[in-house]
Amino acid sequence: MRDENEIASRVTSSRLDISRRTEPEEALKLSQALARNIIDSSLDMIIVFDKERRILEFNRAAQDAFGYGQGEVLGRSMDLLYLDGPVGEHIYATAMQHGRYVHEVWNRRKDGTDFASLLSASVLRDGFGVILGVMSVSRDITEQKRAEMEWRKAKEAAETANRSKTEFLASMSHEIRTPMNAIIGMADLLWDTPLMPEQQEYVGIFRRAGLSLLTLLNDILDLSKVEAGYLELEQIEFDLREVIDKASEMMALRADEKGLDLGCSVAPDVAVDLIGDPNRLKQVLLNLIGNAIKFTETGQVVLRVIQDPDVKQLGAFRFIVSDTGIGIRAEKIESVFERFVQADSSTTRKYGGSGLGLTISKRLVELMGGQIRVESTEGQGSTFSFTARFTVQPRPQLHSVSEPELAGVRTLIADDNATNRLILKEALSSWGALVTEVSGGESALLELQTNHAAEPYQLVLLDCLMPDLSGFDVVQRFTNTSTLDGMTVIVLTSDSRSADIAKSYRLGLGGYLVKPIRRSDLHKAITIAMNRPKGLGSTVSAASPVQQGGHSLRILLVEDSPDNALLVHAYLKKATCEIDHAENGLAAFELFQEGHYDMVLMDMHMPVMDGYTATEHIRHWERQHGRQPIPILALTAFGMKEEVQKSLRAGCTAHLVKPIRKATLLAVIAKYAKSVA
Repeated sequence: MRDENEIASRVTSSRLDISRRTEPEEALKLSQALARNIIDSSLDMIIVFDKERRILEFNRAAQDAFGYGQGEVLGRSMDLLYLDGPVGEHIYATAMQHGRYVHEVWNRRKDGTDFASLLSASVLRDGFGVILGVMSVSRDITEQKRAEMEWRKAKEAAETANRSKTEFLASMSHEIRTPMNAIIGMADLLWDTPLMPEQQEYVGIFRRAGLSLLTLLNDILDLSKVEAGYLELEQIEFDLREVIDKASEMMALRADEKGLDLGCSVAPDVAVDLIGDPNRLKQVLLNLIGNAIKFTETGQVVLRVIQDPDVKQLGAFRFIVSDTGIGIRAEKIESVFERFVQADSSTTRKYGGSGLGLTISKRLVELMGGQIRVESTEGQGSTFSFTARFTVQPRPQLHSVSEPELAGVRTLIADDNATNRLILKEALSSWGALVTEVSGGESALLELQTNHAAEPYQLVLLDCLMPDLSGFDVVQRFTNTSTLDGMTVIVLTSDSRSADIAKSYRLGLGGYLVKPIRRSDLHKAITIAMNRPKGLGSTVSAASPVQQGGHSLRILLVEDSPDNALLVHAYLKKATCEIDHAENGLAAFELFQEGHYDMVLMDMHMPVMDGYTATEHIRHWERQHGRQPIPILALTAFGMKEEVQKSLRAGCTAHLVKPIRKATLLAVIAKYAKSVA
């Protein structure tokens, strides 16, 4: 367009300034013919305006586009040609001020219809630099604009459909979660009662079925949020080791039920005080570890976290989950991250699952600035790995407990699993211990007996179940001829059976740890065991919930579902608390004003008055009467971020999503009960 602009500018200047030129008559005629030919043969619309904005030139392309003959427009105002009259004035003024103006404009044809064009206007000067007017060169872009508008409409329609789908799924999620809360909760309660073997099998079936349905529901809702662009990652401070520990702890029982070793390790050079979304990171880890356990019958599942070797940047990590499972056929590897896809139909029949977990994990990893991939050999196992980027906290957290001082402490590790030995050795060596490792009970016994007189071991970690000789047998055979004086022995096992704990006490061992062994638990067990009198065994276990030194908590339960109300009563039956029940927000507010409660469990979706309004009324009443705000825990079947924020804005202290497990409810109540004890 620029070349035609320059040519047309020269030839039109020649025509407008014809009186000043001195060429012979023949040359003048040739110049005029050439100018007319160039202008009329142009495919672009060429229009020239004088300083009064009157049309001086209107080429054939312009005539075809606007529907005017040249005689109909010459001498008329340029405003005739534009949909909005002042546009012509703006084009002229801008071109005169800046020398050039390029913009999309809407034009009006003779018949009243409109069309879009890309216009380039520039100042027109004669050979002496005197301004003669403005020349515009335009190109019809109506089809392009129409395509853009169609695309925009389609995009808006798709976004609207996605929003509608997500809102529908969220609503259905609420409707499904409410009865599921009762189903899964009652199954948990029934599971903890004395049952005949046949009854226990039946309860286990519908308990597992309920949990599978819940997983599928969560996966579908998450996928819909990702596809609709609603899923945003949080940016909060967190400890990477805590996320790893929680994920491994949640998977430990499943691994133990199948007799699998589950190991987790974080490389020493990995920063642990980060900023990012710990919950979504944990979700990806649970998906990958859960899949690995599901498809592994014997052997082990291992999670390793290392600095991303491909990115020289703090906070860029690679998470690696490897297993010794069934593996994936080579031709199926590329499709494992697609929706509702598993390696083959027989896999689905045997192992179950929806095939959504890996799809969601892939999307979440991409949101975390990383990529996920898989390497697998059929019959040997698979390795799923993903990268993720986080911000390292500028001021790392000061961890309240210092690491154990083991400098120079002679330590023996005995475990038949090489990965477990490696994980333990990394931690102990980083604390200064001098570590020797063996792969069996007989080797451990030989090490202890051989070195007992000259350089005895001060710390011994023994796996309970080794093929040749168990950890307990090692201790018993060693103590037949020697004593444990000056030696701390900690037993490692994949099971938390009370019989084994009692046995470790009887043998006078220093501690008892359940795999997968968390670095923090190992640290705690060693610190306690090496700083207390011998003969007093210890185990790392969860604190008992809802115990506040004899203080009886008064709890107001607000729940319109009789089944869910009964479930909460059953959950708290053995806890130290008194419960009053209100069926809606209005009744709850009236009860709250009459009684002194330590905590409120508030359903958010109820008739008469919902939980949001009731919470706002309670907080307002507390301020009016100078009361200390008490914990209000939101109980809802909605788990979307917007719902969480809505309940917190209303004044809730925390937000629990149904179905609520007994352990989760007791843990949260215990956490917030401290503020009222």
